[in-house]
Amino acid sequence: LGKILLERLLWEGLGARPLRLLARGEPSERLSQLLVSPVFDRLRKRCAASNDDFRAWFLERVTCFCCDLEAEDLGLQSDGPQEMLRSVDIIMHSAARVSWDERLDLAL
Repeated sequence: LGKILLERLLWEGLGARPLRLLARGEPSERLSQLLVSPVFDRLRKRCAASNDDFRAWFLERVTCFCCDLEAEDLGLQSDGPQEMLRSVDIIMHSAARVSWDERLDLAL
């Protein structure tokens, strides 16, 4: 769901200011995974002549922060929350647990 929402926001031109993603794991790895996703094929065709051009276009519009939803301050570095929330108009939450055998009291 998150990739589809991100693609749609970029398609509609809502990436004038960098869109900020909170993601599990290393931000550069997560962005690399997103860049090769077929979800962004129509953006690739519309916005770039080559994969390198698309990478540059994408990275101008998307910033990724490593976070942990269960940690204090989302596990962000000390300046992370201020950097992330600067000039934010809308926040959308689509995070979820990825363990399907989690106890119900923890999953909620």
